[in-house]
Amino acid sequence: MALLLGATVGCGADPEANSGADAYRNQAAAMPLDEWITDDLSLDDGDRTDWRFVDLASDGKLTVQFHADEKSTSVQLGVYDRYGQPLASAQHPSGRTEPVSFTVPISAPGRVFIKVQATGGASSSYTLRATQGEGDKGGVDTPDF
Repeated sequence: MALLLGATVGCGADPEANSGADAYRNQAAAMPLDEWITDDLSLDDGDRTDWRFVDLASDGKLTVQFHADEKSTSVQLGVYDRYGQPLASAQHPSGRTEPVSFTVPISAPGRVFIKVQATGGASSSYTLRATQGEGDKGGVDTPDF
């Protein structure tokens, strides 16, 4: 009986209960290429994960740029193909003040998903952009808003 009770308690509530309409890959929100988008993450409020997608007209490379407004926030970023298979990932560790940028090889045109998931620290707004190609050669630029 104790084992059964422990298993029930261990399951807990849905960790994405307050993540909104973009909490899962099949609910990903569209994201325009080459434009900064903004959103929020909050572990305390249960808004842990946001999924986005971009539709690519050709293969090549996809560059993802991310910046958290709150420096104590830690975030796991992931890029996935249309079937949900991971293509690349990156960390935005707590204490980082510079944006994260990484480039992913894309082998076929079509839909690519980006997952932004808080893993620790304070609630934060963030900015995210996806561009085809290598991205900015002179470093990561950030939006001026």
